[in-house]
Amino acid sequence: MISIPPSKLRRMKAMYALQKLPTSIRSAVLADGELARIFGISLERPVHLGEVEVVSFEQLVGAFRKIVDGKKGVKLTNQSGTEVDAKLNLASDGAMIVELPQHRFRFNFASLLATKKVRRLAAFDEFASRFSLPADGQAQARARLSRSKLDEKAFVETVDLFSASPELFAEELRVKAEAREDITREDFFPEHCGYWDALIPAPREAGNLSEYVAAELTDEWRRRLGVGPGRAIQSLIGTCASARLTPVGLLSLADPDDVAVAITGNIPGSSPYALVGMFEVCASLSASQGRFADLGERLLVELVGDMTRLENSCRVYAAAFVVTTAYLAQHEILRERPAYWRRIAAAAHASAIFMAFAKMELRYDQIVPWAMRLSGNEFVVSVFLGFFDQPLWRPEWIDPRYLVADMVGRTLNAVHTVRDHVATKWKPHTEKARAAISERGMEFAMFLPSLLEGERKAAYMDMPAESGIGEKFHQFCEEPSMERFHPLTDVLMHFNIPRRGHDAIKSLLEGLRGGSPTSDKRPVINGLSTLSQIAARDHNTSLAESIANAVIELSADEANSSHPSEAAWRIIECAGAQPTKQALRAWLAEKLERLAFAIPAPPSISELPELILMMRAFDPALGILLARAGAAARLARS
Repeated sequence: MISIPPSKLRRMKAMYALQKLPTSIRSAVLADGELARIFGISLERPVHLGEVEVVSFEQLVGAFRKIVDGKKGVKLTNQSGTEVDAKLNLASDGAMIVELPQHRFRFNFASLLATKKVRRLAAFDEFASRFSLPADGQAQARARLSRSKLDEKAFVETVDLFSASPELFAEELRVKAEAREDITREDFFPEHCGYWDALIPAPREAGNLSEYVAAELTDEWRRRLGVGPGRAIQSLIGTCASARLTPVGLLSLADPDDVAVAITGNIPGSSPYALVGMFEVCASLSASQGRFADLGERLLVELVGDMTRLENSCRVYAAAFVVTTAYLAQHEILRERPAYWRRIAAAAHASAIFMAFAKMELRYDQIVPWAMRLSGNEFVVSVFLGFFDQPLWRPEWIDPRYLVADMVGRTLNAVHTVRDHVATKWKPHTEKARAAISERGMEFAMFLPSLLEGERKAAYMDMPAESGIGEKFHQFCEEPSMERFHPLTDVLMHFNIPRRGHDAIKSLLEGLRGGSPTSDKRPVINGLSTLSQIAARDHNTSLAESIANAVIELSADEANSSHPSEAAWRIIECAGAQPTKQALRAWLAEKLERLAFAIPAPPSISELPELILMMRAFDPALGILLARAGAAARLARS
């Protein structure tokens, strides 16, 4: 029998396990060198310079350090010991440029290799002023660089931190876009998960959107304003997809000259929501600083001076928001974060994508359809699942027409806060935009919740007793029907529902369950959608139960059944009424199983198995409970 020493056997077992891993995971496991040290595994990290030349990572780093320290005539040798025909130069931005006869390579952040600690830290501070880092990551990196000697591990960790910065991602995407390279879905998202924490801070103690904005996001604005308004506005203005997230108070405390320069510098290429946020800042500062009246007018011209351009910009932004929301909802780490955080992150990332494509001519009419084909179902379901704590914003409001109306509404609100002489300067632009919204029949959308205003409110308005909406609501209560309810669908979310309204809704749902088939299903679909949202908004489990039962019974009637996804969506919306996530999962699984058995045979049920499978990627705990519903749907389809 062959005798193998225990230490060698341990090493062999580790090598066997590593060989079974995918290459990317194996590299990540070995990256910090600790596993290699424990098991005595020799690591070689070759760096390929073109198709021919291969040098060791250690030699490359050593050569870079010598050049950073000021040495001349530094040469590279390949793994065969032959000198490489390459010129090495340290660029003014701290990157190392390696030029071969046929290739040119750029290695960012090379100046961090300086032997002298003071030069190393100066390079780090310079990079940190240009690239966004999470607060804890920045502190840890600076501590690593403060050691008397910088090892390769500390250098790699620091470079990885900077490589995850939003600015570097946006620049790389812009270069690809302008080079007209083939861009895949994966190109829209960073490789490093740390990107998202550098984009906006991860939630720590905040239990809801209001707490997060008031504490953690505000603290991040303060931290980046400490570097300068330019850095803060450039990196965080993309979060201002709702007026409540625009930090007008904080920016009013900054140096107005710096704020004006920062806004001026960020106008070109900014996303429409970034422009609205900067305009709201100008409105806030215009009372004490006259220059912001002129700057605000420039922003208005850029934003609403050409309504066709604004709608095209909103198409690009909407498409980016759709694919990002779907991506975050399915990400194995980020899906665990609150829906409000993912929505802010999606808004900020959509702004970064918008800027990358700002100078390109696009086929605007095809952008949103492309995004919906790619991620539409995932986007819709993720927003509906978010009704548990974000029930006030609907996925169909991502339509560019709604976004345009929302932005115009925000500019009108800002104009109402300024002094008369400033309002006189701005109103020709805003009133022209208002007229365009009116011509498109979208005035009502100016009063809907903004993109980041999905959180429940502490209180809602009482239903007016007379005229307008109050009269239509009275008519519905007197004679409950979908025809009378339909005019209320876009406004009812703003109001408390009185007792007589709930009685009318109950009567309406009973009528739907026992009524005759209807050829025009759109009023029914819209009406049930609004009622589902109200059930989630008010945590009204009784209403949610009644709606789900009505949907399932309607789906069982082939003459009355609508698109199966619509039926499932209504049930998912209603699930937000449940008091806890655990209760939501159990309720949703039971209702979708009933729906799977109720929907008539193919083709009606064809989409339900895929929808249930998709939801398992959003919430693994829910996925376990959905196993029976998925099996029932697949059985019915077969």
